[in-house]
Amino acid sequence: MTSTNLGEYESSKFELAEILRAIKSRLPKERVELHTRVTELFTRLAEDRFNLVVVGRFSRGKSTLMNAILGVDRLPTGILPLTSVITSVSYASREDIRIEFERGRIDCEIRMSELADYVTEHGNPRNIKRVVSARIVLPVELLRRGFYFVDTPGLGSNIVENARTTEEFLPEADAFLMVSGYDAPLSDDEMRVARTLARLGRPVFFVLNKQDVVSEVERREVCRYVQDRLHEIFGGSAPQVFSVSARDALQSKLMPNAARLEASGVMTLEEELTRFLIEDKSREFLGAMCKRSLQLLAESKSDIDADGLRARLDGLRHQYPVQGAVRTAVTAESTTAEHIGTRVEECLLCSRVNDVLFQFLCQFQYELVTSAEVRERFASAGGLCEVHLRLYASMASERGLCLALAPLMRRMATTLRGAAAQLTRDCPVAVRDGLNSANAGCAACQLQSATELEAIEEFAVGCERLVSEASGKFPFLCFPHLRLTVSHVRDLTWLGHLLRGEASAAERLAEDMQRYVLKRDGIRHALTTEEESRAAKDAIDFIAGRR
Repeated sequence: MTSTNLGEYESSKFELAEILRAIKSRLPKERVELHTRVTELFTRLAEDRFNLVVVGRFSRGKSTLMNAILGVDRLPTGILPLTSVITSVSYASREDIRIEFERGRIDCEIRMSELADYVTEHGNPRNIKRVVSARIVLPVELLRRGFYFVDTPGLGSNIVENARTTEEFLPEADAFLMVSGYDAPLSDDEMRVARTLARLGRPVFFVLNKQDVVSEVERREVCRYVQDRLHEIFGGSAPQVFSVSARDALQSKLMPNAARLEASGVMTLEEELTRFLIEDKSREFLGAMCKRSLQLLAESKSDIDADGLRARLDGLRHQYPVQGAVRTAVTAESTTAEHIGTRVEECLLCSRVNDVLFQFLCQFQYELVTSAEVRERFASAGGLCEVHLRLYASMASERGLCLALAPLMRRMATTLRGAAAQLTRDCPVAVRDGLNSANAGCAACQLQSATELEAIEEFAVGCERLVSEASGKFPFLCFPHLRLTVSHVRDLTWLGHLLRGEASAAERLAEDMQRYVLKRDGIRHALTTEEESRAAKDAIDFIAGRR
């Protein structure tokens, strides 16, 4: 691989899942042990996650750094040491916090503003509330790709329980993000933790935070000092030192400032974290999964297309070799724009059309009930089309429906008798065409077309204003309305942005549906996010619009 991103890694996982489904569908039913092993492989694919454990003394800016990487100002920050509680941050469709207690107490959901009452020494001294963990879920794209940030209790707080909790959790890590600061780099406590990490043999990313409080000359001196100390501890495998200002990075993401964000150093750290996930952890994981799948295929001894499936598995395994791999170039796009994502929201035009139709039908049903003249005109026009008639019926009372539809039914009876008489003189095709045009005068269809045209023209004219907005967020359109809109837009730059945004939304839906299936196959229903659960419905709305 010469260039890749987290999306391509996801695609490889889905490809492996397809191969496993092909194997499972052809396994003899009596080979129960093989079916169980396939399910176990599905489970491992569904649970794939990257535990990035953040360690460091209190007041080093760990939470600020995590906020900066995630691009949100949600995790509480402060100078007080955390209590002995592990706090994890992962993905979900909407923000939520769950506090897990020791056995005997029921877990609870809390607001972000209440988190400090459970995870800080001030709010929960010596962990008297017996909290085991705090699980924060946020709708952040980087987390959706498999990152699990784990914030550990602050080291050096003179609270024995804190250090013990952190050290007991260390073996769960895929990698460590160790945070120190320019104000007091590599304290004695941090040196002790660094030695522990060196013994564990897991990858370490060492961060020197608060570079904004020292000069360029001081930065170089401190970095050189820290690098020398790390070489003493880790030897030839000493971690790279990343100089950052988490505060500057967070502010630059919340109030976009590309130059300041680049100068903060956090983007370089993000790129290296992503590279590690793709190259090392992902390669090792998928390589091992392909190997186990090949073993399963060899043991199946059935009429499976072994050669074809083996070729597909070999192709995946060569794409993710476990050892001796060439270093991957991770582009800036894969670590920044890739994190933004495009969620499928309600189509801007569908929303407007549906609002207009709702108001029209509310008024129309009243007029049908109160005016015989309106009912006769309704019958003469052939009523409403099938789609709008069902929408009308969902809003009207039984009495109102009977009043409105009786004249229409009589007119339809006349039309049908006339069609029957026509059969003696004309061919069935003409009869069919006549019946098809029976409700061509649907007033709701005419209103919908006029509303769509008006909205599309306004949408196209307003595109320059939308492009100039700092957020760069474009309205979402369903595919039918996108087709109608394209011919009205004259700004090709804006149209290109719109089409790429729609493509991103379609890709995201495909991923969510594939994740949903994978978690079902792996019997991991609890891991399913809200977005994944509604992905199929959203896809229908994307393809057909919301009517």
